[in-house]
Amino acid sequence: MKQKIILSIFAALIYSNVSSQAFIRAGTVLFQFDQKTLLEQFVTVDEKTSYFIGGGMEVNLLKVLGLEIGANYYKIKVDEVQQSNTDFINGSIIGLPTLLKLKPSELFNVGIGLMPSLFINQSSLEQIYIRKYDLSGVIKAEIFPIKMLGIEATYNTGFLPQELIFTDQNGATSLIKSKNKLISLGLKLRF
Repeated sequence: MKQKIILSIFAALIYSNVSSQAFIRAGTVLFQFDQKTLLEQFVTVDEKTSYFIGGGMEVNLLKVLGLEIGANYYKIKVDEVQQSNTDFINGSIIGLPTLLKLKPSELFNVGIGLMPSLFINQSSLEQIYIRKYDLSGVIKAEIFPIKMLGIEATYNTGFLPQELIFTDQNGATSLIKSKNKLISLGLKLRF
């Protein structure tokens, strides 16, 4: 009986505080190679800052607890220079981040969650470096100097490693396990 009463009170608190708000966001994104120092034994990797856009919904469960569900489009640009040849690793990632957010104040909140993603590419070179399907852990911090406009910083790291096999000029092979990593900084507009 006590459990039913406690659950009823908790459900009433959540129900009385539930509200939702849509948002759009955009900013810069940097794709990082997990094992860049090992990769640079074979090639020179130049990571280029690119962009992302997205949107979604925030649901406030309690005054200090919320849930964010969204969809993002990330453009990825990386140059690989091997001797005199330069190859471009250009593609896109579609991600569906879902975060549980702690909101200690109106101006600041932090979140942790998961992001399943799909890498859209045409080149076989890209398939060597970047996992096509991934599940990433996401950490985010947001600051809102204006109630509806905020700045967000996000770090994503993949859980599923991609195995990279390199053969040097002497015929020796090396196995490198690399994970997709994204760092982004952007603006978020709530409405």
